[in-house]
Amino acid sequence: MKRITKIMAALLCVCMAGGALAGCGGADDRTEDGRIKITVGNAPDKNTDTVAYESWQAAADQFMKLNNDVYIEPEAWAYDVQSFVARAEGGTLPTIFKAHFTEGNKIKEFGYSADVTSFMKENGDYDKLNDTMMKNIADEDGNVLLIPESVYTIGVVMNMKLMRQAGLVNEDDSPKIPETFDELAEMAKTVTEKTGAAGFVFPTTGNGGGWLFSNIGWAYGGEFEHKDENGKWIGTLDSDEIVAAMQWLKDMKWKYNCLPANTLLSNADTMKMVGTDQAAMALAHPAQANQLVANYGMSTEDVAMVKIPAGPAERVSLMGGSYYVIANNATEDQIDASLRYLRFKGATTELTDDMRTSIEAETKVNYDQGNALIGIRDLSIWKDTSDVERFKIEMMDKYRNIPENHVASYNDKEGVSYKTEVEVCAQEMYSLLDEVIQLVLNDENSDCKALLTEANNKFQNNFLNNEQ
Repeated sequence: MKRITKIMAALLCVCMAGGALAGCGGADDRTEDGRIKITVGNAPDKNTDTVAYESWQAAADQFMKLNNDVYIEPEAWAYDVQSFVARAEGGTLPTIFKAHFTEGNKIKEFGYSADVTSFMKENGDYDKLNDTMMKNIADEDGNVLLIPESVYTIGVVMNMKLMRQAGLVNEDDSPKIPETFDELAEMAKTVTEKTGAAGFVFPTTGNGGGWLFSNIGWAYGGEFEHKDENGKWIGTLDSDEIVAAMQWLKDMKWKYNCLPANTLLSNADTMKMVGTDQAAMALAHPAQANQLVANYGMSTEDVAMVKIPAGPAERVSLMGGSYYVIANNATEDQIDASLRYLRFKGATTELTDDMRTSIEAETKVNYDQGNALIGIRDLSIWKDTSDVERFKIEMMDKYRNIPENHVASYNDKEGVSYKTEVEVCAQEMYSLLDEVIQLVLNDENSDCKALLTEANNKFQNNFLNNEQ
């Protein structure tokens, strides 16, 4: 089966041959009564998810009441590679849809998103976008082609009960910080020796191992794939740097003896182990850390989150999340209406009274229900100087339920660089890395280099060669 890059390249040529790319497929942009019509993807299905649909529609109705020149048509379609290609070819993409960070470069490269730069400059949001975000949502000329919806980064979540028992806290009850992966290994070893619990836990199934291992590989200076001078994708899972990173993980089992006996664990399993005092540390993002209090009843006083350790090359975290995309065949009126809708949903730096109410209400609900850690700051879409970001920080401080010194390290982004997931075949790569991780954690005599070379051959022949 042809893969997305090859198909998209062909589609791009077809569209350009037919005229301006923005006209590819046309745009049914008006209702019979003259209102600007926009279709919004990712809407709940009216027939199978009635409650969510009614809530979604109520919000859309409120927007249309405030913007009576706009009509919103819901569409349940959500981005996936195969249907995206077909809809892009037919010019039938929703006016607005969401896409994961992994798809951003493809969408930009092949011209399937509208340029919203002038509109964002006009409404004042352009200059307030976080510099890290700009590198991912704009082209080399600074034209904004994607609109960030949400973002997450990786840190180390800690069970402070076990850290205290192991003597790995400071006098003010803040956790000792593993500045490097070697320090993390030594701390994890100490936990196991002093408490009997696993000092560190790492997933190995459901692509979770490969996903988190990418952070370690980058920290050791590795890259997992690249394009050669002919535009061919080349896998490098067996580079010296990636091998060294895998050896570190293997050593956690056989040298430091700080991993759990069970080596077949999902991401959810790792959070369960931390949340039930079976493991002290794990790599995670804040939404995963919330599971510790929401699912396992941990006291917020017993949770900490610190920044990801550095490797021999750098301190780097995976940056994931999702974008809003406005389709390339949207008219200027549709782009304007779409951005008004996204601003209504909160994708803006403008702090309205409604947004104040919504942000505080959501924060208070989380505080009252005790199902989230309030006080952890992930990487922001907007600069800290924006009104929205300042208010979010204000509400976080007002309803904070986790000690500030338990999360100060994670909240301080100084010295951390960020990478998005590999551009092509990410899930396939994660699956192959899962297999290698399982093997090295189950066989003390396993050869990291040989296993990664075998995995890389599969990666190249079964997947990357289909991306050319």
